[in-house]
Amino acid sequence: MKTDDAVLQQIHHILDVLLLLFGEATVAALSSALRTFSDYPALTDARRVLDAIEAAEQRGWLCLCREMHDGACVHLSTAERQRARAAYEAWLPEAEDLTWDPIGLTCQITDRGRSEWQRWVETEGVALPDPWRLQQLVSEHKVRVWAVDAAAAGRILQSWLSMHPEVLPVESSKQVRPVDRLELAGGRTLNDGVEVTYRYRDDTVVDESALRRRE
Repeated sequence: MKTDDAVLQQIHHILDVLLLLFGEATVAALSSALRTFSDYPALTDARRVLDAIEAAEQRGWLCLCREMHDGACVHLSTAERQRARAAYEAWLPEAEDLTWDPIGLTCQITDRGRSEWQRWVETEGVALPDPWRLQQLVSEHKVRVWAVDAAAAGRILQSWLSMHPEVLPVESSKQVRPVDRLELAGGRTLNDGVEVTYRYRDDTVVDESALRRRE
């Protein structure tokens, strides 16, 4: 399949960012992460992102599907794809909150996509960003970042918080500890880094005791 160089570059950047998201993300979350983490300007344009996703799927590097409540993915008919594409083209350019995806499609990287990303990195001499990982522990109301140092962890956390305005970290709860080695998504490794953990408040959680006091 013939793909022009510009689209191929866009696909590679999408694969790169998708691996930062552990290989799976909604179209909205992927678009938000591309704006935050990718230095490729074309990927701030919704139509180009959708074109690149479509081209990557045609090559077998991505799978675009509708994720169901039980975690299973349902593949789309041609008509469903066309309707979803039109809906994203109308919604994404105007969307301010990309923490949810009203159209509800998910991108998943395939094994062939991971192999292509590895080939791209090795043969093109791609300068990869410093390795990092972020984990939200919802049940504990904690967010944890692994990065090369505390400053890098802070930048990653701030970028993530910009996509999750309902999460309010408690500064006094900050904990930093050294990490000798950590395996990350995409086969990368963090060596001699740090782990930074915050407790947080969630503005979307209703304080039932406060409601009862008002009654």
